[in-house]
Amino acid sequence: MLSVFDGLMAAEHCPITKICLTEIGGMNALAPLPLAGAMPLVDADLMGRALPDLDQFSLLVDDLPGLAIAISAWTHGSLLLADARPADVEHVLRAAFQSAGGWAGIVIGGFTVGDLVDHAMPGTLARALELGVAWGEGPSPIEPRIRAIGARRLGVGRVTAVSHDPADVRVRVIDLADDGGALVRVIARSEALACMVDGAVVARAPQIIDVVDPQSGAILQADEITSGRSIAVLSIDAPGWWSARAERLAKVLPSHYGLAGLDGTHP
Repeated sequence: MLSVFDGLMAAEHCPITKICLTEIGGMNALAPLPLAGAMPLVDADLMGRALPDLDQFSLLVDDLPGLAIAISAWTHGSLLLADARPADVEHVLRAAFQSAGGWAGIVIGGFTVGDLVDHAMPGTLARALELGVAWGEGPSPIEPRIRAIGARRLGVGRVTAVSHDPADVRVRVIDLADDGGALVRVIARSEALACMVDGAVVARAPQIIDVVDPQSGAILQADEITSGRSIAVLSIDAPGWWSARAERLAKVLPSHYGLAGLDGTHP
């Protein structure tokens, strides 16, 4: 990441004076923090959660003109796309990521802090810190911890089955027997995309659906969830930016990933 960043810094036509996050979820939220000592860090990000596709960056969803996106494949060179179509950003840079072994640094330029007001999610870093403190300082029983962060309980109990969607092997279907007797189903790829209770959709992307260990409170990745394991499923409201326009919402609903019947009517 630093090699591309330094190269853009040196370009006279593209001065960089501030930085922000591409996404607030996962390890990508931490990547810009070492640079915060060199320039101001703007409390905003381009997803408001973790999302898997590059064309789901809010600047690309709104098709903001003049963007430059670069990736560094470490010792194997760099790639720069300027003012490209969002679909080309996803397809071309995705191929570059895969060629680099699945990991690469990415930098987006060509926008201003003012652009973030309408085309990004402000305040998400502060919100993540607030949620982290509330979750970490909460009591050990899972139910009070869920309430402490303002989340909604979707299910707590034992996993009865984990399977793959025959139409898409990347999709995991996790069935849970809730302690209260309900049947809970989580549909996930790299992130949880929808949750059903007794056959009805109760949460779906862009809402943030988390699966956690009810004893430790640790966040569980999809591939860590196995049959017989105790889990808790909860949801947190996504930034309203995604639902403010129909074309934005269409980029993050389960149907965007080819999952039918899960869009529901939830915000």
